[in-house]
Amino acid sequence: MGVIAKKRNGEWWLFINHRGQRKAKKVGSKEAAKELKGKIEARLSAGDLGILEKPGITFTEAADRWLEGYVKPCLKPRSYDLYSQMAKRFLLPALGSMPLRDITRSRLKDLLAGLHTRGLSRRYCNGILATVSGILHHAVEDGYLDHNPAARLGRYTRRQGCEEEAKEQVKYWTGEQVSRILARTQQEYPEWHDPLATMAWAGFRVGEALGLKWDDIDFEERAVYVRRIVYELGRKVRVGLPKGNRGRKVEMAERLVWLLTERKSRMEAEAALSGKPLSEWVFPGKDGQPAKYHAVSRTLAHVLDLERIPRYGRVMTHAFRHSWATWILQNAPTAGAIPYVSRQLGHSSVKMTLDVYSHVIPEENRHLADRLAEMTAGAATTRNLDATEPSTVSQPADFSSLG
Repeated sequence: MGVIAKKRNGEWWLFINHRGQRKAKKVGSKEAAKELKGKIEARLSAGDLGILEKPGITFTEAADRWLEGYVKPCLKPRSYDLYSQMAKRFLLPALGSMPLRDITRSRLKDLLAGLHTRGLSRRYCNGILATVSGILHHAVEDGYLDHNPAARLGRYTRRQGCEEEAKEQVKYWTGEQVSRILARTQQEYPEWHDPLATMAWAGFRVGEALGLKWDDIDFEERAVYVRRIVYELGRKVRVGLPKGNRGRKVEMAERLVWLLTERKSRMEAEAALSGKPLSEWVFPGKDGQPAKYHAVSRTLAHVLDLERIPRYGRVMTHAFRHSWATWILQNAPTAGAIPYVSRQLGHSSVKMTLDVYSHVIPEENRHLADRLAEMTAGAATTRNLDATEPSTVSQPADFSSLG
């Protein structure tokens, strides 16, 4: 324990260092410093640590500190927007005015239980839990809390009666259904045909398609470079980095090259007639800025209803991506289709692609796993099924025959 009175810049200060906790307090005169020094030493000796505690703050103040002091300068703008929305919609109404030290694990468990009764998915509840945990962890680091009451509460985001929610298999449309969707869109909403067709023919996410600029397209190489995404938050269009902060090159089908070439020629002609420059965006809205996701989603929903095709997922446009990947994997003649699909979709690994789409790979192609196991066993030893001892194989495995 140590309490030191010291003059600095013409004023007297007390510097307290007690069991690793430190605090500085300006007291004015030398006499006042000596008097207060004795009182503080007596309180610390009696186990009174109140002098070391920071003034209490409310949850709202802690949330602002976290969002503005960490999330905004350190994470992507989209992350800041999403965390802000989570806090505003679900956390501040329930916890905002509470002193931070009054927030207990029991109260947070009740909050999570209430979210389930509102029908929110486990994934959404996890996002809310991540937000409150981040706020409280930041408060711990700043000395406003001794521990994070939201730590290790993940098991309370599961639905009652379910130990673990089963991972739902991706749902997709058949080629015939995609054809009907595009045909009906061309008939009813021709202005939305091209962005839907781009997603259907290249496996783009909706934000990737709406974020394309003409400079991203290399018509000679038949390639599109994904460099940004467009998303909507609070009905405002935002531009951000691609998922995982990774851009990628996507190969275009000949039909997509033709579609985008025709679209650019048409937009150039319209721009010349209006006396305005060509929009840098491939799919601009009426204001010249990227088209809004909700407009695309509403259009697709209406088309699906007209054609009596099921709506899949919260983000219906994502079914185009799943449909593209499924068609390739079900019709490709070689095992090379899996890494090709993984690259085109921008997955972080081939394993991720298999985790998502393994159930759509035809059974007749699964013999490749048997062939691979047999061939790679040659790198060490392989067992002769008619013998009792393993025999060493000196020749390396040849992967080329997997095609």
